[in-house]
Parts: sequence; structure tokens; C-alpha cells
Amino acid sequence: MLVSSYADGHFSVEEKSFVSQVCAYLGVSVAEFEALHIQVKQQAHFRQGYQSSSDGASSKDLLKSAYEVLGVTEDMTDADIKKAYRRLMSKNHPDKLSSQGLPKEMIELAKEKTQEIQSAYELIKKARK
Repeated sequence: MLVSSYADGHFSVEEKSFVSQVCAYLGVSVAEFEALHIQVKQQAHFRQGYQSSSDGASSKDLLKSAYEVLGVTEDMTDADIKKAYRRLMSKNHPDKLSSQGLPKEMIELAKEKTQEIQSAYELIKKARK
């Protein structure tokens, strides 16, 4: 639900209020919601930057966004970055989520998210070589 709120490119106050109410109903703490919100916001930013990279988005900004998507920093080791990548892929993999009985729409969002994670990781690997 949080990911779909960014589908139009922004997350309005009304959308945030609604999503936070749903999270509270589901037992998601405010801290967990904010952490998820930051991660989704960074991924949306990366997706927008990646799509417009041919339109002049700087490769430095794109690389910074890639690190943010994975939740890592430039000073981390390759092994730590790979571990973060694998953790995110495991957590968001569409096959894993479909086995949990999630709706088809959520599976499609998971596919998009894993593609972003893969793109971010590939960009970081390429930049580090």
C-alpha cells in the first residue's frame, strides 16, 4: 500500500494519514512505518532518477540513490552491500510473497521493487569496479 501511494510520484498528507492509520490498525509501530516510508521514498526517488538518467540526471546522484535503495553507504564493504542486497531480495521476492497468498497487485509491486533493487545493486557493482 505504501509503495502504491508513490505511484503518481508523490505522497500526499492525506495518503500518509490513511496509510499510517492502516498500519496502526495492523499493529505496525510508528517507527516501523517511518522506516518503511523512508525506504519506499528512496526507492521511488531512485526509480525516477533511473528512468530520467538519459535526460541529464547526474550519475553521482543516481549512484547515491542506488546506495539509499539498498539501505547502505559508500564506505561499506562489497560483502556488506551484497548481504544487504540479498536480504532485500529475499524479503521482497515475488515468489516468496505469492506463497504467502498476497493479491496479484502486490505481487506486481514486488516485481517492480525487486527490479529496482537489482538495478541499484548492478549500478553499485559497476561503479565499484
